Amino acid sequence: MFMQFSCSYALNLNMTLGAPLTPTNRDVKIDSGIAEGKFVIDLKLWEANYTVTPYISPNAVVANDFIYVTVDAKTADPGRFKLQVTSAKATPTSSPTDPISYPLLVGGCSNPAEVLPDGIVVDTNGAGLEGKFKFRVFQFLNLSPGQPQLVYIHVEAHLCDQVLEGNCNISCPGGLSGRRRRGLHFNSDNTILASSQPIYVQKRKKRDDDDINSNKKGIQGAFTWAKGSWLALTVVILIIVLIVVLLSALCVLIYRSSRNVPQDFKPLIENPSYRKDNA
Repeated sequence: MFMQFSCSYALNLNMTLGAPLTPTNRDVKIDSGIAEGKFVIDLKLWEANYTVTPYISPNAVVANDFIYVTVDAKTADPGRFKLQVTSAKATPTSSPTDPISYPLLVGGCSNPAEVLPDGIVVDTNGAGLEGKFKFRVFQFLNLSPGQPQLVYIHVEAHLCDQVLEGNCNISCPGGLSGRRRRGLHFNSDNTILASSQPIYVQKRKKRDDDDINSNKKGIQGAFTWAKGSWLALTVVILIIVLIVVLLSALCVLIYRSSRNVPQDFKPLIENPSYRKDNA
């Protein structure tokens, strides 16, 4: 014998927990330790302005011409860090410790011992992640016989942390190219030294110097001649005006004196009709 049957169960069940749950809040702190980072600076040389013509060694640069230098640390966070080119110097060799050297930047400002007014010009320093300065190329004296005239640039750059060090601006009385400077204090841990490729310096020809001097003399002579010509013309005009005034005054005096003198005269021929009427 067969019997058919089926079972049914409720699809929704309501259940109640007998005891309440009490949540617990916990703060978990994980010590990740101290991490160190590195920053890279890029030192570049330019022949014209700061972005027009890059200098490529061994191209020769004529002495007394400008070389433009840029130093940047674009990999750093611009919102927190500023790049300070604290010092720069030139040496005849690739060694930064060469005993023969000439300071270009001292304390972030141009060398106060520089003789030429525009020999070293600092355009940007400590305002962002890029520093810019230019200088007139020169030749070192008293080098060893046969030693080529080369100039290497060595810069010391500091990545200033505005959070830890505060104000990163470099203040130089008279501007960044001023002759005097204030003390620059910084954390030496964030400092890096970079060197440039060699700059081949060519001595300026005497003829070029003579042409420059002759052009200067010609311009000065032209201005002198122009000044002299204007002065002479002014003197001539003043003399002419003075003569005209004197002549005019003399004519007026003659005219007035002639009117004041009585005119006594006797006619040479008498009028007959006048005598007849009076007879």
